[in-house]
Amino acid sequence: MKQTTLTYGIGAGIFALVALVGYVLWFFSFSNAKNQALFAAAEVVRIEQEDSAIANAEETLAELASDEVMLGAYFVSREDIVSFLEELERSGDMLGSVVEVASVTNTPGADGRLTLSMRITGSFESVMKTLGSIEYGARDMRVESLTLDTLRSEEGGDPWVGAVVFSVATIEEKP
Repeated sequence: MKQTTLTYGIGAGIFALVALVGYVLWFFSFSNAKNQALFAAAEVVRIEQEDSAIANAEETLAELASDEVMLGAYFVSREDIVSFLEELERSGDMLGSVVEVASVTNTPGADGRLTLSMRITGSFESVMKTLGSIEYGARDMRVESLTLDTLRSEEGGDPWVGAVVFSVATIEEKP
């Protein structure tokens, strides 16, 4: 009987030892899986933060692009100078004067501005309105010099002539 009890005791001890070893192995493998899950969760949070930062940067770039387009409208690029001059001549037509461009510099000065000489002919009112619409228009323009004079005509009325030199800000186009 003593041997049976001893055999059962040894068997129970071995079973307990096997169960304990199994539990320890399970615990460490679970702990390792838990650490891997925590690492993966931290990676997900980091990637989400990067995605958020990228989305913010893209939004900021979009805002900057629209601001750049808006600011670009105040300047004249060398490629757009012909259409700009045609626009100036049309503004005179709309206000009852004749705008003639006499000369334009082909390269900007040290201050980044082109010099533009023109002659505006019409009634005093139309010449002044045309000057005002050009000077206070949507472009960065300055009157550098202005001479107003009248032309005597045999037909009666005295048309006015404004000889004006403007400087207009330019911007270099990106390649």
